[in-house]
Amino acid sequence: MKKLMWKRAGVVLGAVALVGTGLALTLPSSDAAINQPVRVIRCKGDKSHLFETIAGLRFDIATTGFLDAGVGDPFKLSDGRTARNLTVEDVFSTGQADGLGDASFSLDRSREAGPSGIVANQASSDFPATQTMRFHFTAKIGGVEYRSANAATVTNSEVRAFPPPPGTTYVLSNEVSLVDANGKSAGTLRPGRAFTVH
Repeated sequence: MKKLMWKRAGVVLGAVALVGTGLALTLPSSDAAINQPVRVIRCKGDKSHLFETIAGLRFDIATTGFLDAGVGDPFKLSDGRTARNLTVEDVFSTGQADGLGDASFSLDRSREAGPSGIVANQASSDFPATQTMRFHFTAKIGGVEYRSANAATVTNSEVRAFPPPPGTTYVLSNEVSLVDANGKSAGTLRPGRAFTVH
């Protein structure tokens, strides 16, 4: 019995070590082990998107929800600026797509989207800073389910504090293609205003 318990413990510890190593390898600092996300901050707000179909029809989508960000410890870049690693832990919002009906967005946890973070714009002060959040998502618009074909990149180059104060607005900086359950392209979310913090 004891031998079985030690064997199970060894498997669990090995898995934990492997996950920890994977996290450390993805972080940009030499002190990566201490820069893993240590707390989660929830930002509530309003989302606004312009959905353009393959046929060229455009629909405004307005939803309300949240984004949960995992926040790492601050570290210094080689040029002296302060930075933090961020991870998108959750995304969810619901609302309406004008002319199409109900709309909702959720985080797609099955795919990696690249690094997220917040970096001071100058070495002399932590703020203003540039914050970048990258993630894949699923969407349900007018009863039809879609997923992002490419990752969404949401940015603000003049963040004044973190957590961001109410009124802070982020923009979708890239066009995001939406595909249906069969992988067929249905349209795109156009770049522009994407999320305003309550």
